[in-house]
Amino acid sequence: MIITGHLDTRHLEGENRQLLAPLQVNWQGKEFEVPTDFVTDLASVPRGFRWLIPKGRNESRGAVVHDFIYRGNCRIKFTRAE
Repeated sequence: MIITGHLDTRHLEGENRQLLAPLQVNWQGKEFEVPTDFVTDLASVPRGFRWLIPKGRNESRGAVVHDFIYRGNCRIKFTRAE
């Protein structure tokens, strides 16, 4: 998976963050964008283990993409295995 764009967010309530700039994604030839204003918690792991995940860094871009796809926002459909 290739994700381009800098992770730029602003803090909302709780653990939620809102994207201030889009992320471009290319996964095995499937291209899509996670748009500005998308809201994420930057970690798709159980609450008790979230302290293990660094937040606010470009390493968190994968978590944003996962949230976007998993919540059904992506125009391209992926299988659970993908």
